Amino acid sequence: MRATMPTLPQLLHASPLRPRWRVLLVLLLAVVSVAALKPGSGAASLGIGDKVDHLLAFVSLAVAAALSWPATRRHGALAGIGLLAYGALIEIVQTQVPGRQGDVVDLAFDTLGIGLGLAVVLGLRSRWRAPQP
Repeated sequence: MRATMPTLPQLLHASPLRPRWRVLLVLLLAVVSVAALKPGSGAASLGIGDKVDHLLAFVSLAVAAALSWPATRRHGALAGIGLLAYGALIEIVQTQVPGRQGDVVDLAFDTLGIGLGLAVVLGLRSRWRAPQP
């Protein structure tokens, strides 16, 4: 039996796929946490600039978070607020990590990434409606 790739509307809307998005979200949170809280003069980086790293990390987190739950304003708002709190917590904890420091500009790029990620999912979901059974 051959598995088929889900279509874009299925990826954006299918409730059976939500647990997989949640697993991805947890894995991304773990990776970002390890990178952000690694002691030393800097975290793991993609080598394209610290602020871009923050932006891309939080775009990825926001996309995974948005796709983990039904497409409602409430779920989108909760995802955004939760990720913003997570970003703020990272910046606070970094003040206690040797060789690291919290930075409000990093949090601003986290916030921008969250907004972009949620906007991408909202735009894609409005463009590709849920498949009709």
